[in-house]
Amino acid sequence: MPVFYLPACFKELIRMYIIKRIGIISFIVFCCQCSKHTIEYEGAIIPEQTEHLASNILNDTFLFSWPKDLMILDSLLIVHDSYQQTKCFHIFRKSNGEFLKSFGQKGRGPGEFMDINSVNNRDGLITVYDPNYRKIVVFDLVDLLQNQESYYQEFIIPNAPNFIKQALYYRNNFILKGNTDKLRYAFWDPSSQTFHSVYNDYPQLSEDRETNWSLTDYGVKVRLSPGGNTLVAATYIGGILEIFNIDNNCLKLKNIRYFFEPRYGYAQGAKPRWVTTSPESIIGFENVFLTDDAIYGLVWGGEKSKMETCKPQLVRFDQNGNPVKSYTLDDTLESMAVDNDGTIYGVGYDSNGRYKLCRYTPKTDKKSL
Repeated sequence: MPVFYLPACFKELIRMYIIKRIGIISFIVFCCQCSKHTIEYEGAIIPEQTEHLASNILNDTFLFSWPKDLMILDSLLIVHDSYQQTKCFHIFRKSNGEFLKSFGQKGRGPGEFMDINSVNNRDGLITVYDPNYRKIVVFDLVDLLQNQESYYQEFIIPNAPNFIKQALYYRNNFILKGNTDKLRYAFWDPSSQTFHSVYNDYPQLSEDRETNWSLTDYGVKVRLSPGGNTLVAATYIGGILEIFNIDNNCLKLKNIRYFFEPRYGYAQGAKPRWVTTSPESIIGFENVFLTDDAIYGLVWGGEKSKMETCKPQLVRFDQNGNPVKSYTLDDTLESMAVDNDGTIYGVGYDSNGRYKLCRYTPKTDKKSL
């Protein structure tokens, strides 16, 4: 078999071609690796300070069943508790816990709802959203307490590009939260029934799109600050805290804190793919409340399988999501609200499982008296 020899100049050309090709491939691989954002989860929430709070009972006779939300409106406390209740909202005096009245009927008629997925309090209005009927009901508390007939307005969301999960009242518009990247957040004008300022970015918690959507949707708490300048979304699985600025009816991401890595299972047969908790899931935020200068969160920070032997921690974060102070209480809180002067109110249960509405104040060290 004849042997062919290449001239030296040809060999050099081939060698340079191969080196060039390898360099291009290496550069592409390097760029692809750099484009993948690796999240470093913090693994803990460590506040700078700790404060012990004493409970001052306001009401321990009302039969709470599952108090999911607590709101403050001037001299009133409004508790959302619709589980095993005929009416869903209950009004108490903030000063002494006196029960005044309940409102918000379950049903399919005008001003009624079957399933409440979000509750929002702004400008003296309680906004309630039923996702299955795409129905927003806005209650005017002043008209309600004066027994006016027209104490609520009702809106139906038409032609949404996906399933709308939450609705928050915002300056004659509503901020809507959807379940996919067709519409993650958007402002909706009920007078023109138009969507605008759609925000579709997600934190990349998973390489699978549908998993990523559902991780930021499962049990998430979305809250507005009283002044309407900040929106916060805090996840139940993993404890991911997203903080948005609101400017000119647009959401702008300010910061994300990745406290715990999400661990999860999948709901069988769900389309799109839908995550659910597993025994190994690190449970994050149970509840969230915003003031204009702070974020308050009820945070578990432990595995689901161990929730029966622990209770969520009340933590105050600054506007960037930095944990500033933790509060220790004798009660297990399920919902909380913070007044303008920093006073904390909550509904929780004691070691005997008894629910009570309380005002929480710093404990006095008797040794210092």
